[in-house]
Amino acid sequence: MVSTNADISSGARDTAITFFTRLSVMAASLGIQSALAWLLGPAGRGSYAVCILFAMILGVVFTMSVDRAGQYFVASGRAPVADGVMATLFTALVGSLVGVAVGYVLIGSGAEFFTKATPLAFRLSLILVPLNVLTESLVFLLMGIRRFTWMSRMAIARVATHLAATLVLVMWLDFGVNGALGALMIGNAVAIGIGLSFLRLEYGLAPRRLRRRDFTELLSFGLRYWVANLGSHMNFRIGVLVLAWFVTAPEIGIFAAAAGLVSRVLMIPDAIGAALLPRVASDPEGRSVLVAQVSRLSLMVCGTLLTLLVIVSRPLVAVLFSPDFMPAVPLIWMIAVGVFAHSGTEVLVSYFMGINRAAICSWAVVSALASNFVALMVLLPMIGLPGAAWAMTIGYLARTIVLVVSFHVVTRRGFRETWQPRRSDLALLNGLVRSRKWMKSGA
Repeated sequence: MVSTNADISSGARDTAITFFTRLSVMAASLGIQSALAWLLGPAGRGSYAVCILFAMILGVVFTMSVDRAGQYFVASGRAPVADGVMATLFTALVGSLVGVAVGYVLIGSGAEFFTKATPLAFRLSLILVPLNVLTESLVFLLMGIRRFTWMSRMAIARVATHLAATLVLVMWLDFGVNGALGALMIGNAVAIGIGLSFLRLEYGLAPRRLRRRDFTELLSFGLRYWVANLGSHMNFRIGVLVLAWFVTAPEIGIFAAAAGLVSRVLMIPDAIGAALLPRVASDPEGRSVLVAQVSRLSLMVCGTLLTLLVIVSRPLVAVLFSPDFMPAVPLIWMIAVGVFAHSGTEVLVSYFMGINRAAICSWAVVSALASNFVALMVLLPMIGLPGAAWAMTIGYLARTIVLVVSFHVVTRRGFRETWQPRRSDLALLNGLVRSRKWMKSGA
């Protein structure tokens, strides 16, 4: 398919919107993480991380990745927007409520995992399950229909509200971990309200009779991507999950702070891939040349940011998180290696999803998760928290290898052809920066 000038311009604009939205979100989220670190300390930060992990696992496990399935179907035109949105949201909500019921039972099991925070905090985290699921589903759906300006408004409102609520509930009212969880709930609720209001006005979103075929197709795609989706979430958080069974809450808080800080860099390839997926899905050839170029661009940008992060990590951690978190500094250096590799292949996930080869993503994530887990079991008893950091990097490297090799096999593009930097990459980056003029335009 030959790209028209209008399509190229639209693609640059959509990528710029998503790119700078994620940068704004990254800045605000760092403010949130800083506030939580200073106000909760390592122990409270660890309890908060475990509760958030619990809510995330329940949501991802029981919604069967229908959020990503819905994004693919509205992006590819396989379902009318209103039908696709309603089917996705209804299925996601039902799945999340099942997760809440299961989670409530698990909290009373007496397992070691549930000693890392109070029972009330864990029960509050159950409210986050449907809120998280609906928020993420709306973000993916808006990107699928290429309404990136509204996605931007929704994402920025979410994180800004979350930050303001954190300061009120945790700093001013001193509600501790429970207040931190409540702040996230408020941020999600505001985002959901914005997303639903737009879809109702623009596409006439309203209760309607849904076809069984819609649910069948959503679950069919979602199940093929489910392993990849769960593994992708878990590969980043499996360290926290394992640590929750073997170490103290303060140690969990230190590791979570280090991993969370470095992972913010991945918002960049995630933003690029999000803008790219609708175009890959609508192109019979999948635009492998463009995918390769933006993958190289992601490596260059993320590599630069990670280098700067490593250089300033000591003073940054002291200022951002407080001196109590200084043991996180060497962990940041170790995790940065894996994040760099991951940053170049995150865009490839959008490519394989866009050409309906989600199973490749699943294999990549299974490899990462297995490598991460095995390395954790070996290294954690030997060297403690650094073992968890190296295990995370090993998992990222395993995932990278599978995705790079698979891209080569599917596209028949050579490794040098795909990954050797060229001047056109810098030209594309310059174009994205210049495309910031979208901020001054309307939706």
